[in-house]
Amino acid sequence: MLARLLLFWLVLVATFTSQLMGVESPRPKQFRAGAATSNITPRIGVSINGYFNERKARNIHDDLHARCLVLDNGATRLAFVVCDSCMIGRETMDAMKSRIQRRTGLAAAHILISATHSHTAPASVGLFLSEPDLAYVDFLIGRVADGVDRAIHNLAPAKIAWGAVDEPDLVSNRRWRLKPGTMPANPFGRTNELVKMNPTPESPNLVEPTGPVDP
Repeated sequence: MLARLLLFWLVLVATFTSQLMGVESPRPKQFRAGAATSNITPRIGVSINGYFNERKARNIHDDLHARCLVLDNGATRLAFVVCDSCMIGRETMDAMKSRIQRRTGLAAAHILISATHSHTAPASVGLFLSEPDLAYVDFLIGRVADGVDRAIHNLAPAKIAWGAVDEPDLVSNRRWRLKPGTMPANPFGRTNELVKMNPTPESPNLVEPTGPVDP
């Protein structure tokens, strides 16, 4: 009887003490997102990827960017980076991830980096006679790390949503059927192909695109 009475008082005191101290249950994890852009425009004169011959940047029509998005659900943090570039080599990708990890602590395996495949952006990898400017490559690596770092600092409560819209004026089918006998020779001197990629717009030889487009 005494033991039960003692146990009752211990439970009562513990309950009262916890309420008095304001002990609360753990709060649910909160989803957060942060975004940032880094300007990755090169100096004039660097080599440009995207053609079958060497080209040099002679002017800047639009600034180039690395667009960074960081997502954090309280347990896992991910970073996504999209660069205005034709191609980025594995070695450069790994260097970007390594620098981001050293600076922010974000695991390299939690970072996804891609290129928009622009054909008028500075070469960061040797391709079709264009050679990368090593100073620009190092600049690119640093600016991507800057963008992810800033996106982390911009983390704020967020919600996930999605939507869709049609924009038919920005897309087209690049492969067209031509009138018989009008197919130009390919790089191997043959004219037996059934469709041509990127024919002259509004050419009288065009018959129809090979399929629909996704607007």
